[in-house]
Amino acid sequence: MSKIVIVGEGYPPILNAIEFCMITYKTIKERYPNDEISFYPLASGGRGSVQTMIHYQKGDLIKVLNKTTIESYYLNNDIALIEGNDDNSEYRWQLLISDSNNKGATSIYLALKGEDISFNNFTPINKEITLTALGDSKLHLKLPIINGANFFFNLSKVEQKISEADLIITSTFQISNDYPLEDSISILIKKAKEYNKQLLILSGTLPEYKLPGVDLYSLSPENMPLDIALKELSNNLRYTLIDLMREDII
Repeated sequence: MSKIVIVGEGYPPILNAIEFCMITYKTIKERYPNDEISFYPLASGGRGSVQTMIHYQKGDLIKVLNKTTIESYYLNNDIALIEGNDDNSEYRWQLLISDSNNKGATSIYLALKGEDISFNNFTPINKEITLTALGDSKLHLKLPIINGANFFFNLSKVEQKISEADLIITSTFQISNDYPLEDSISILIKKAKEYNKQLLILSGTLPEYKLPGVDLYSLSPENMPLDIALKELSNNLRYTLIDLMREDII
């Protein structure tokens, strides 16, 4: 009996971490019903962080209208967590911070990627930023910034499972040319090396170079246009897993 750990961020916003874990778990479990398979969704501070937070901690998904788009954040009594995304504008932060504060949050955390985070005109000092709540010139909030990847890796308590695993399976849209970065993939690569474990990364696209000690497989079939591949992402994930099991890679 093998021990398989499924851990990753998925492919947000198309397939979130929980969806990735569930599809991978069910597909492998159908073929290997007696294997010990566990899953742990992760996030790096960007899209998907709120859903991952709710998975591990009791709390609510609060939705807010931001002009023409719907934003959301995590709220549990007096604790709020706001994730970063492509729109890191001052207005967005003020909107979500003000809304969470109005709903009773006194501890508001910003989950972002990387150790040295800066965006727009805000440069954190000691991993904090100060913002004025929307429409309230008297309310100035000091907001702690958390490194999303480290925070969610520790929250998941997956390290013990990794140390005991025969195989670790994770996900990413792509391996950046700037690797290593402070994201969950970087952490998992380091942990797999530390514990001498096989790490299988299911990537949307493959880099032009190889990573030592890592097995990389693409979810995008050859000659399939990217827009179609993205629409078929969940099916491509299943087909890739089935092919890897057929070849005894999993």
